Amino acid sequence: MSDNDTSPGRRDFLRKSLTLIPVVTLASAGLPASAFAQTPASDAQSGASPAVKASDYKPTFFTPQEWAFLIAACDRLIPSDQVGPGAVELGVPEFLDRHMQTPYANGGIWYMQGPFIQAAPDSVTRAA
Repeated sequence: MSDNDTSPGRRDFLRKSLTLIPVVTLASAGLPASAFAQTPASDAQSGASPAVKASDYKPTFFTPQEWAFLIAACDRLIPSDQVGPGAVELGVPEFLDRHMQTPYANGGIWYMQGPFIQAAPDSVTRAA
């Protein structure tokens, strides 16, 4: 790499990206989830019908503010277009809420213990 490289670096990208998290959080504070949810595209436009609307599902893991942010983030990352439905129409926020209630999501099945057994006190060698 040359010293005159003008392409943005990874650190610069991360620094700029991480500043968006507080901005989006503050912007979504106090707003209802319906303020972020866009109306789903018609069946003729999207090519598929949504199974459950995001507004019909009541989250059990996320708070209302977190739920509003999750819907907005999913809609921003995978929006609906002429090719097909977006993440919100496909139920991605609902999937994430249900997934966060599983043992896998909260680390309940992680291997957190060593494979060691407790040895008898007389079998332990001590340094003199």
